[in-house]
Amino acid sequence: MVSLWQLPANQARVLADNDRNSYVVVVMNGELEPARRAPIDQGVDVGEVRRIENNEFVWFHDLDNNRFELSRPL
Repeated sequence: MVSLWQLPANQARVLADNDRNSYVVVVMNGELEPARRAPIDQGVDVGEVRRIENNEFVWFHDLDNNRFELSRPL
């Protein structure tokens, strides 16, 4: 499920608030590093791949400061 909404006029999202906001998660089957490199090559600020028990993921922000997550089950 994907939820999209538009902010009221004259209101902007604050990057620091992204930990409290919803964001798009893309679940992948393959390696994350090639998918991580693609936006980096276009000048997007992309975080490092992070690993937890059964998952690895990376966060990045689009030009409107919306957070996205690429995620892969381990």
